Amino acid sequence: GKRASRACGDWRTYFACCAEDEEIIGFDQSTAVAESISSKVANMCEQRKNYASAATILLEYAEDVSYAMDMFISAHLWGEGRRVAHLHKRSDLVKKVVDGSVSYARICIEDLAERASTFEKSLGRYAEVIVIRREAIREAEEAGINDLHHDDTASMFSMQSTASNTSLRSNASGRSIGSVGSVGSVASVSTVISVGAASTFSFTGEVDNMKHKSKFNKIGRDKKKKKKQRKKGSARMKPGSEEELKELVTTLGHTCPDDHYVDVISETITFLLQTDKQSMATLLFESYKELESAVALSQTTRLGRDQEEREKKERKEEHLNEFIEHPCEKDINAISCRPLSSAVEITFSFLL
Repeated sequence: GKRASRACGDWRTYFACCAEDEEIIGFDQSTAVAESISSKVANMCEQRKNYASAATILLEYAEDVSYAMDMFISAHLWGEGRRVAHLHKRSDLVKKVVDGSVSYARICIEDLAERASTFEKSLGRYAEVIVIRREAIREAEEAGINDLHHDDTASMFSMQSTASNTSLRSNASGRSIGSVGSVGSVASVSTVISVGAASTFSFTGEVDNMKHKSKFNKIGRDKKKKKKQRKKGSARMKPGSEEELKELVTTLGHTCPDDHYVDVISETITFLLQTDKQSMATLLFESYKELESAVALSQTTRLGRDQEEREKKERKEEHLNEFIEHPCEKDINAISCRPLSSAVEITFSFLL
């Protein structure tokens, strides 16, 4: 029925049911349905379909060409928007669509540059963390532990932590835990707490000045130290941990545009060329190619350096160890930017 179809977003069935019930669909009703569909939160591909559906409803039921054009622009359906604008002889809306495509191209150019920077930075850190995680896996296997999270930080600081622990044990054995000498630089602090034999505390230092103050002398008494409030969930991530690696993998996986985004960029470049906006089309094309090159070069450089480091380590140890690979490595090594549409690539092979 109408209620069920509208609830699930099946606007075609909804309007068909309204027609069968001989219900007159007014401007306000059709506009409300269109806005309800376009406001649904979804991924980029689904959102585009929602905007396109909203534009169709506004055209066919509300007969609101201007509002429909806004939906076409939001959907990045430049060609369809221009066609409908010409159909209704609205040159002003044709210009609006063209201007919308130029604005979107500028947004894409900035986004692609940010993606290139993010990928290079994240991949550089990934190259460091993956070595740490491989070592952690090797240590876990030697210890008979099947856990990727094993020894999240010790593999990074194993030599330093071992030396520190040894030093601490030797110092502890030669000193009394309660001795003043073990406090070190605490003597420089203005207030010192000394422990008496009867488990009572005597205060020396600035607190002495407050011993004989009357209740009417409030100097120094009303000063309250502000306690630093720790934000919930603000625990720092351990450097080199499996958690950091997962975050890097997620970032790298989302840096390269997905198939839908690449298609939209290709369509935008094509539309800009068709509407005499060649300079903007060229900028967008070059921005995407720069991202594509940055990803490919970063990957090639990292993999080459990683291979060299492994070979150097094998020569140093004078024996061939079985190479340990983290489960995420194949996916990361396969990351690359999908080429733009063949039509765009061929067109710019003649233009540039």
